[in-house]
Amino acid sequence: MTRQNNQPDENRASRRELLAGVAAGATAGAAGCLTTMPSLGQQIRFGRVDEPRGTSPVYREWVPDKRPESADNWPRSALYTTPGQLGADVVGRPYTVGQSVVQAGMDYVGIDLETMAYAGATSDVTFTVGDINLDAVEEAVARTGYEPDGQLRGMAVYSRSDTGRTIAVDDKHILSGAGDNAQALIERVDEAKRGHSPRAYDSSREFQRFVDQIRASPYVHIFSGLGSDGQIELPPSSYSTIEFRYDEEYVYFLARALYEDEAEIDQRTVEREIHENDRAFEAHNVDVRVHGNVAGWVIQMTHSEYHDSASGPADFVEPHITWGVNDEGDEITLTHEAGDSIDASLLEVQVNSSGNREPTDQQFSDAYNTVRPGDSRTIDADTVGPQDTLTIWGSVPDSPNGWAELHYNRD
Repeated sequence: MTRQNNQPDENRASRRELLAGVAAGATAGAAGCLTTMPSLGQQIRFGRVDEPRGTSPVYREWVPDKRPESADNWPRSALYTTPGQLGADVVGRPYTVGQSVVQAGMDYVGIDLETMAYAGATSDVTFTVGDINLDAVEEAVARTGYEPDGQLRGMAVYSRSDTGRTIAVDDKHILSGAGDNAQALIERVDEAKRGHSPRAYDSSREFQRFVDQIRASPYVHIFSGLGSDGQIELPPSSYSTIEFRYDEEYVYFLARALYEDEAEIDQRTVEREIHENDRAFEAHNVDVRVHGNVAGWVIQMTHSEYHDSASGPADFVEPHITWGVNDEGDEITLTHEAGDSIDASLLEVQVNSSGNREPTDQQFSDAYNTVRPGDSRTIDADTVGPQDTLTIWGSVPDSPNGWAELHYNRD
């Protein structure tokens, strides 16, 4: 009985997805999905792009070394974002994909992510770093289904059985995990951060080289490997990344991949791959780069181009909410326990059965105009089969995009 842990570690992008990813940058920023780069149109303008320099890759400190049973290519994923510096003040529309991933993996516990120095996710654990008001956390947690669950190296631990989530918090960090081994996962990531156990950056030469080259951005997501769909000329890669940066004139979407030393990569091949992705978007400039065994491109867009490509309100950010589930056998009650309020018309309770999503008869909008902490809705449990998933789906206003607020499995 868990709220599924929407961590990015299990995401394995195909190259076709990354090429297509050049498509959804602004839209995904509003929608919180992971296809995160704007698409290129029929007329691609290639030329030099001078994007802002990356910052220190502090996320490397959080990624633990692989476990003996792990696949050779480790880590599977690492995500980093700066929630308070995503372009809202400069560009006029924040790019919130990374923040959305963090919120999906971490309940609201009295701390606004926008006030944090940075946040991220790796190894099935979500983390945020900043000045944490422990009194605010304690007050927020007391209104939820979280219960005190001991200490972890001076961090207060709270767990809950309905959604299977665990958090560990001190005055500088919040770590969150889900599942029966959530606390063990949190401990492993915490040990890496403290330098008490090996880190992937120190043990993996490939990961170290890639991180040193890409550094950090307001949003960066590193994937392990990149699959082939049989329609491309580029060989499989060891790591790939999607990044977002901005300055006073432009926004920049970067895609890069690390290939084997003996792989033959040239600029024209990369350009041909970009042309294969004929999306209806025209970038200001596209800079294709091949440096040794790292290849990729940078898409440069003016602020107005970025705005024109987007859907939904420019200031819309997905709400950060803690949901509780009370499964009483014949009824399932979903409760907004803490966090942001949301227009009830943007929420739809659905049953996902074998990939088919159907709305339930009972909806929040039947009872509320705005869903606030303390509001709840009870669902007939017989409409949710043992293999089904009960989902609270959120919709971006004036947009076809949306996000999952809650996934709940009864088994």
